[in-house]
Amino acid sequence: MALRRSGTEVWRDAVPSAAGRLVLDLCGNLIDGYARRRGPMPVVVVHAARENAGADDDRVPEIVDLVHRAHRPRWLLLRRLAPSSAGPEEGADGPAGRPGDPAHGAGRPVPVLDDRTFTAATALVKDVAEGDWENHNRCQYRPYRMPRSLLMAALDQALADTTDGAGGAPDPRAVVARLAELRWRPRPARAPAGFWRSMAALLSPATALGAAIVACVSALAGNVGSPALTAATLGVLLVVATGYGVRRWAGPPWLGPGCRWFATTTFPVHSNSEAPVWSPWHPRLSRATLEDRAAEVVGQLITASGTPSGPAHDAAAVAAEREQARQFCLQLRTLALLEDLRDNHRPAWDLRHRKRTVPPLLLIPRATWASGALPVLRAISDVRSRRSEQDPLLVVAGVSHRDLVDLRDPTPLPLPVLSASGSGRELDPLYRAWVTRSLRTGQAPSVNTALPWVLPVPVSSVGPTDCGHPAHTGEQRSTHRVPRSPWLLWSRWTLVATCLLGTTGGALHYQTLKERYCGMGGSVVWDRDLVRTVGGQCVGVVSETDWRPSRDAVLLDASGRAVGAEGLLKAIDEANRRIDPDEEHITLVFAGALSTRAQNRAEAVDVVRQLAGVYLAQHLVNDSQQSNRLPRLRIEIANGGQGMEHQGEMAERIVAFARREPTVVGVVGMGIHTPGSAGAMEQLQRAGLAVIGTTNSATGLARDHRNYVGMAPTDHEQATLLVTSLGAAAGRRAAVLRPEGTGGSGHSYTHDQAKYGHEALSAAGFDVRGPFEYPVEGTSAQLHETAGRICDSGIDVVYLAGRAGYIPSLMTELSTHASCTERSAHRVTVLVGDEASKKSFQDATMPFPTGARLHYTSLTYEEYPRTAQLYDRAAEVFRSGFDRVARPEDTGPSLYADGFLALSHDATTAFHTIAQEAGVPARGGAPVVLAALHSIEFQGSTGYISFRNADAVRPDRRGHAIGRYEVTGSGEGARLRVTGPCGRPAGGSVPLTRVCAQGKEPEASSSSPAGTP
Repeated sequence: MALRRSGTEVWRDAVPSAAGRLVLDLCGNLIDGYARRRGPMPVVVVHAARENAGADDDRVPEIVDLVHRAHRPRWLLLRRLAPSSAGPEEGADGPAGRPGDPAHGAGRPVPVLDDRTFTAATALVKDVAEGDWENHNRCQYRPYRMPRSLLMAALDQALADTTDGAGGAPDPRAVVARLAELRWRPRPARAPAGFWRSMAALLSPATALGAAIVACVSALAGNVGSPALTAATLGVLLVVATGYGVRRWAGPPWLGPGCRWFATTTFPVHSNSEAPVWSPWHPRLSRATLEDRAAEVVGQLITASGTPSGPAHDAAAVAAEREQARQFCLQLRTLALLEDLRDNHRPAWDLRHRKRTVPPLLLIPRATWASGALPVLRAISDVRSRRSEQDPLLVVAGVSHRDLVDLRDPTPLPLPVLSASGSGRELDPLYRAWVTRSLRTGQAPSVNTALPWVLPVPVSSVGPTDCGHPAHTGEQRSTHRVPRSPWLLWSRWTLVATCLLGTTGGALHYQTLKERYCGMGGSVVWDRDLVRTVGGQCVGVVSETDWRPSRDAVLLDASGRAVGAEGLLKAIDEANRRIDPDEEHITLVFAGALSTRAQNRAEAVDVVRQLAGVYLAQHLVNDSQQSNRLPRLRIEIANGGQGMEHQGEMAERIVAFARREPTVVGVVGMGIHTPGSAGAMEQLQRAGLAVIGTTNSATGLARDHRNYVGMAPTDHEQATLLVTSLGAAAGRRAAVLRPEGTGGSGHSYTHDQAKYGHEALSAAGFDVRGPFEYPVEGTSAQLHETAGRICDSGIDVVYLAGRAGYIPSLMTELSTHASCTERSAHRVTVLVGDEASKKSFQDATMPFPTGARLHYTSLTYEEYPRTAQLYDRAAEVFRSGFDRVARPEDTGPSLYADGFLALSHDATTAFHTIAQEAGVPARGGAPVVLAALHSIEFQGSTGYISFRNADAVRPDRRGHAIGRYEVTGSGEGARLRVTGPCGRPAGGSVPLTRVCAQGKEPEASSSSPAGTP
């Protein structure tokens, strides 16, 4: 019959003895059922039966050795002890009692612990506790740790160090002082092969793993950067130094589990009047408790060793005291051993109780009194009975018939025998009977059971049965290897590997996040609204990220205060923080090109002016002194990259942010039209977000996307107004200039300018030549060759599709060609498709061809915002909210130089007006705002704003605000003169074909769509 039918079979042999089969089956069931049962482990004593003691004594060690051979290949932790045999002084009847000892049993004296027996028993316990267990390198879990037994060894060392050669008894306090010098740990007899030594050997650069770790650390050092690596290295060194300092200099509560057990165990009963103290918060009292207990135990050790500690008046009293001390010391060592074993199987953070599924096995083939084995067995039973605690140690000992009386009472409790079949299932009744009759009631003193933890198994070769079993000759028995628990994966090595891999993976993942997302420190872990593009720009929503534009960004003069993008973002953030989360509020996302090119100062100026308009509207809405209108206005910032080149990625991040933030009702800004604008608008439309453009002059966005309206005049409207101001065509020649390559027809911004400029010129009757394309390098246009073609072809009207920054280059090249300067009849008129009011032409010096004129438009009618007193209110806001004084050397043009601030203010105010009239947020959020987008009208700072694209009553009130300027020069080196503006405010009723032909100031009107003209 096999003991276990799963796992690898490691031993099989014929067992002719029924007693051998019984012991094998009993031990196998106890070992294999330990994980399930966790019951008390007996001291199995194999002994010769009373009928034929002399003949069977020699068979007892063979049975114990059989257990050893069967279970050693299973890789469980076991020890086989072979104590020295009894000497010649031991008689046939066992060790003799001392005179005067009371009788025990049938006239047999109680054995005493003489010097040799006590020394042997002590050495045996120390051997088990401090020696190596078999299979300790291939067991289920790591080898046992014995801190309590090592503390007892430290006591022995301290006592040996302080004992003089004269044989006198040392002072217990001196021994304790020496013990403190040893740090309550024994001196190692060999170099420790502990965890850190093994770790150092494993991680050495000479090994493959160590070399791989060095390579990983080097790679991380190159990626993470020296500050982070230095901080991590210093942190590791600090942890190591702190741990060493705690172990080296800290108080007793930090000395380990051995000292904690020694100070808190109730085994050594004290007569002190004060309760023992052991706490990290009371190191002085804890040290006193530890030293007092150590002094008392040392005193017992001195008494047990037989060293006289004073004058002996009564030899019998001295002998009795020495016997009590020896019993105490032997039981204390046994308690330390059993407590260490119990702790190694106790539930803990390393899940040791799940990994160690089998108990340790202690085998003693021949246990005698003189060898110290029988006193140890008695001590195990006594300690277990006294402590009423279970430990995992399973003991199998062989005892001769004459020594059995030292372990049992004359009238032992009867144990049931097995049936004839010898089934393994019937071993459970045997075990249950021992637990019920011996442990439950047998431990009571009145029952007079000497050693209740002993489970005897008799051996007999007389008669047809052996221990109740039929004689089976050569019956097979087998054992199987103890399986390892899956919980073994959780270990210190796994923890170290997990920490290393986790740290490495975390660092690499963090580096990946840093490369993919923008943010300060660890914010990229949870805030991924700001994405880093290939060019290093940060695109997306600047919500919880501490990202800010470059500190060398432009500063504009706002009524004597220097205002820049960084200061405006900070002011908007502070305004957001002042909004109570429980207060009714809506959130708008301003989408602009916050990442500006270092060479493109004009683009940075545009962004600052738009951002200032948004902040001004937020301040005026939220300031309770000027307005008490709900809901409050919260602004989030989104960056579309340089020139809004990454609108698609920005829109994706805005949509993701809006899903998490239900108060988001729309997007304001989107001021530049790029090839990605349509896709971005499509994403926002699918997400149900309304968009109000500020400076975007694209003509088709409002037509193709229901969620978009624009505040600025379209490219078609600007081209119409510019061409209308030229008068009759009369066969005059015209040309459209546009950038070539990616900046030409493929770029929506310049493509729309060129397209609608060509259409307007053709519709007016001009002879349109070209188009003429010019190369662009960086932010500069190369117009020398193009200007020569214009002059040589006799072009009268040039429509410049491109950025306003190209104007000086074009005028300079035209003035250098003789064809444009020698023929006085040739007057070149330049129409600028881009909004050029940001350029300051008044009193500026610029090369101008003779008789040339320059026409450009503005996105607002400049006089109207001043009439509406918007700039007066803005001056109050910026003077009170910004402290930096504007200086000419570090401040750019005026913040109010064009209409960008007014357009952004009106766009932001439009969202707030829609939310108010639609009952947001009480009646909903973004869907409600989108549904009410095309039904709103209000008086704005650029005119009367109306988003009614299908206004059947007043279809003429659809025009955006617009202005036109004319620049002329009187000669080389003379200052330029700017005439204008002529135009109309938002909602003006004068058509574009007549707005600059009447010669009078335009009238204000009451309607302005943000869609088609």
